[in-house]
Amino acid sequence: WPEECALKSYRNRIKQCFKQLKVADRGTFECFEVNSKGGCEEGNRMVVDENSECKASKCIENKDKNGEPCPEEQLAYNGVCELSNSKSACKNTGLGKRLQADLFGKVSCRCALDLGFVDVDDACYHEYQQGPCKAGQQISRNGFQGWTCVNTASTCGPGGRRDLALSTTAFHVWANTLVGWEVLSGWTVGGNV
Repeated sequence: WPEECALKSYRNRIKQCFKQLKVADRGTFECFEVNSKGGCEEGNRMVVDENSECKASKCIENKDKNGEPCPEEQLAYNGVCELSNSKSACKNTGLGKRLQADLFGKVSCRCALDLGFVDVDDACYHEYQQGPCKAGQQISRNGFQGWTCVNTASTCGPGGRRDLALSTTAFHVWANTLVGWEVLSGWTVGGNV
């Protein structure tokens, strides 16, 4: 293991935090929400270090173009501090997009899974609507990143329409971050740490 991952107790703590969808502070072993200030200095946020073999945390800068720290719950985006999950910051990027940071700290406008949107080639469509599918089909989430077209008869009850409010894939705000947890290549909750 590289030096940052050498301590078995730290690797175990990373795994424990991971199960809570959090990251472990390298110094204190405390679990923090991803993209929060966590144990970082003012003007920084804690993220997963994508270059770390054990997915250790690191602090990255979160400041506006003048070097002013962004408050908690805000992300530096295009030189300005914007609210996380902001619709207005993404108004010119397409319907259904919200400002979000991934596990590694990259900030971008992404389809809001928590609002029932599915990303299809960088366009957002509501799940269980026709979207890019053929007549008689509707788009359905296939894992956190994928999607598929399914026949409406296979996903709908009597009457041929599925009520969006009853969707089993209604996610909370963490859903977009879960995409990152799912794709941490070769390292899962059940995996070896």
